Amino acid sequence: MRAPEAPPILSRMKTEEVPVEVQVRNAVEDWKAAIITDAELMRILASQEFWEMPVSDAAAAEAMEDDVLSGVRIHEDKGGTRRLFIFSGSSAYRAHQKITGEKELPEFLAVQASWLFQILPPDIDFLEIDPNSAYGITFDREQMEQLSTCACSVDIEQTLFDLGDDESLTSEEMDAMLSEVAEYPSYQLAVYETENGRSIALAPDENDRALAAVFTHDDCFAAFVEESGDEEVRTITLSGVELFTELRSADLTGIVFNCSGPGEPVAFALGIADVVLRSVN
Repeated sequence: MRAPEAPPILSRMKTEEVPVEVQVRNAVEDWKAAIITDAELMRILASQEFWEMPVSDAAAAEAMEDDVLSGVRIHEDKGGTRRLFIFSGSSAYRAHQKITGEKELPEFLAVQASWLFQILPPDIDFLEIDPNSAYGITFDREQMEQLSTCACSVDIEQTLFDLGDDESLTSEEMDAMLSEVAEYPSYQLAVYETENGRSIALAPDENDRALAAVFTHDDCFAAFVEESGDEEVRTITLSGVELFTELRSADLTGIVFNCSGPGEPVAFALGIADVVLRSVN
């Protein structure tokens, strides 16, 4: 998978309350109450428009001018444990500041969540989200890997959605999106394993069309199982090239991505397989 393109820097930190804080607080509270799963929590965090990151003054000026993110503040304790702090908004930072006694207000940058979680510094031990708040949450290295995977799926889902609305796309945008779809490493194809081999599971369709059920992440497949009540269906993980190579010659009408959500399902005629594969040849 290609590295994300230029950092989608949005703005300096705002001083007023922002809706993302409420969304994050509610999500963490629901997670603690076992109302939502780990995967559902990660999707909410990775789907936010932005997270606020403390950076050096020089890094803030550079990012605002050149869309380059550097100079991230890493907190290292006496034992050598390294932590990255990010915040859902200004009140979350003020809660942290009140506990730590910090007086100085650093520069902040708002960065897109799905981009940020895919490029977390490799040398940090923990990611601290809204530390020292009532809804603060900590991710270790294994969980950061899971969060990165979820963020990657959020990006490909947006690409698939935009590709399905291709009337407004330029040829360059179309080519870039097709390449992203082909390079995504973790599609999940729903299948049945029988004594006679493997068969592709179909998404529900009121017109009785044969539509392969494909998913971009674990929680999307879990939603399908819950909705269908089908305990026999399984998935195999395929890259984009592997997926479309397998489907192009199957007896199908088309493909549906994430037929049970979360988010809007996206459907394509089977010809999309040839289009995607041509983009990598």
